[in-house]
Amino acid sequence: GAENYLKALRDPHFWDGFGRVLLFGAVQIPVMMIVALVLAMLMDSTVVRFRRFFRLAFFIPYAIPIVVAAIMWGFFYSPNSSPIIQAFTFLHLPAPSFLGPSSTLWSIANISTWEFTGYNMIIFYSALQGIPQEIYEAGRLDGLSETGIALRLKLPLIVPALILGLLFSLIGTLQLFNEPQVLS
Repeated sequence: GAENYLKALRDPHFWDGFGRVLLFGAVQIPVMMIVALVLAMLMDSTVVRFRRFFRLAFFIPYAIPIVVAAIMWGFFYSPNSSPIIQAFTFLHLPAPSFLGPSSTLWSIANISTWEFTGYNMIIFYSALQGIPQEIYEAGRLDGLSETGIALRLKLPLIVPALILGLLFSLIGTLQLFNEPQVLS
């Protein structure tokens, strides 16, 4: 059994793939976490109306099976049938190559971000809902603006949820298989 591990560790394709997964995670996870956090903060603010609708709208991509999502995005990325590429052509702009050698990794990152941002947003939003309103009132009495409340009160209080989202995202990145397989 150890021979197989040694063979894999000597294979340059293994290290190339490992580097791609690291690059994918180093870019995709922070982008997804920031977008999910911003959405959760907006859902928790008084600015957003129709919260239930938006929570559902952001969470629905997670409910779509990964293979179906990859097929759907493959349609959007396809040079022959993509409405995105057709829009670029209509506007006389150079059409992007979503499935080209230099952009495939980022196209896959887009699929993962689209699919799992809502999941992380729900985790962060649930943590924000668990914060007692008295803490916000005390912050307002101390002169904090809404931005100050978000950065100085809300953010530190949901650090455990942020760590949980980060851990789930890291595990999901290491399990990345379906999207590249379907797009190939």
